[in-house]
Amino acid sequence: MSEELDTVNVLGRVSRQIVGLTAQTLSGHRSTVTIPQFRTLVVLYERPGITPAELTPVLQTSQPATSKMVRLLIDRGLIKAGRDGTDGRRRPLTLTDQGSALVRTVGEKRARKFAEMVKRLSDEEQKALRSGLEVLESGLGSILVSATPAAD
Repeated sequence: MSEELDTVNVLGRVSRQIVGLTAQTLSGHRSTVTIPQFRTLVVLYERPGITPAELTPVLQTSQPATSKMVRLLIDRGLIKAGRDGTDGRRRPLTLTDQGSALVRTVGEKRARKFAEMVKRLSDEEQKALRSGLEVLESGLGSILVSATPAAD
């Protein structure tokens, strides 16, 4: 097996484990949100005021799928759509207090789980992990920026 294929396989396993960890931290809130819905909430937490049109490429989904997600999260009281004072067509999205609390609570649970894992590593292993993750983060950023929305 080549180094590249080995790396891709490890990355896939780690990605699945992180999704599993996210699902685990959402377990008390599963009746409220799914993982894709939670991801949407995190984007709005990090980028308050983003519009549905701006949200679509970030989520890498279609405009109809984004609209459906936004409507669902509004109906659940987790986000709200405002009005732009200069452009009535713009609908900036923000989290409600309930949505913000959910993102913070789940984020804190996840951070504690990550801290438990990192604590088991030596200083050298932590440094190597951090370095690799920074490379991965940089590479993912450039891939996501150039990606086109997926079809549903």
